[in-house]
Amino acid sequence: MKKSLLSLAILSALSTTAIADENTTSIAEAFSEGTAKVSLRFRYENVDQDGFADSAELPTARFRFNFKTKEVNNFGAFFEVDHLIDIWDTDYNSKRNGNTAFPVIADPLYTEMNQAYISYTGFENTTIKYGRQRINLDNQRFVGGVGWRMNEQTYDGVTIVNSGIEDTTIIFASLYNVNSILDTNASNGQHTIINVAYDGIEAGKLTGYSYLLEDISDTYGVRFNGSTKMDALKLGYQLEYAAQETDNAAASESDYYLIEASLGNTSFTGKVGYEVHTAANGVAFQTPLGTNHAFNGWADKFLGIQGDGLEDLYVGAIVPVAGVKVKAFIHDFAAEDSGREFGTEFDIAVVKKLDENYTLLFKYASYSADDFSVDTDKLWIQLSATY
Repeated sequence: MKKSLLSLAILSALSTTAIADENTTSIAEAFSEGTAKVSLRFRYENVDQDGFADSAELPTARFRFNFKTKEVNNFGAFFEVDHLIDIWDTDYNSKRNGNTAFPVIADPLYTEMNQAYISYTGFENTTIKYGRQRINLDNQRFVGGVGWRMNEQTYDGVTIVNSGIEDTTIIFASLYNVNSILDTNASNGQHTIINVAYDGIEAGKLTGYSYLLEDISDTYGVRFNGSTKMDALKLGYQLEYAAQETDNAAASESDYYLIEASLGNTSFTGKVGYEVHTAANGVAFQTPLGTNHAFNGWADKFLGIQGDGLEDLYVGAIVPVAGVKVKAFIHDFAAEDSGREFGTEFDIAVVKKLDENYTLLFKYASYSADDFSVDTDKLWIQLSATY
């Protein structure tokens, strides 16, 4: 019902603006002169996890179609439809199919309106969007789309982006629903997102934010990231701190720290980082709206942080070789509060852009358990196409 009402609202807004001014582009032209894109993603995923008699495997194909209208009197619309199918029958736990005898591959089959929103650009240096939309902020640690999974996370509500102040971008969002990667409503409630970035510093970008998630948590933080030249090398850096108060658990306050540095050139880049989620009263700092697969190892052992917190010390390298980009990282995981040694992980990804339309990916993660979870190996082979 919400999807139907949203589509009607979009068409109504476009029609109303077109009728209001006979000199504006007609509603028919808005659609006939719009732009369409089609993308395909073919993926094979295999999970071999201790404690299960058999591994899980899932070969899927995702078809995505989106359409952006031409603006009519500063109004526009965007639609995006996804459809995910399995290529052959396999055994896996999607977290919705009840097949708990196999490891989790969090990609339930689905068909949905992934995005559907109206936009308005009639105010100077401002874009307003209302509807279902993708929101990716900063490095997506706190607010992101989880684009790695086949069904990405999207948000229902209104966003306002303003760049009227020199070197400053202000993003405000009022959200009433979060659509999860499992094709469910992950979080109903009135969530307020505020992100203010200042890019007028030569050394980098300074960002302050507050993420007020109803019945979940309130998070306030500051982030600084940038890079500088050192002769033939480039030094990159990220520094971040956030404080969090929980709403849905025993009263708790916790903190988040990140320090990361990289150094390299076009032939080789090394990276080292240290990320900490503190814990108090058995409740750890969480990032419920983040693209968490991109952090703390690709084996996804720490999508939710344990009650005694997390320390992640990692080192890695990015090496382009003959048109192929190789990324490799090693993580050492430990509890922040109890001192438990969780385990270690090795991750590697090989990416080859075949041409402007096709990209091939090989990705592997191997988690070795100490005091948390079990040994787990994950393998992905993926071909992406965009037209």
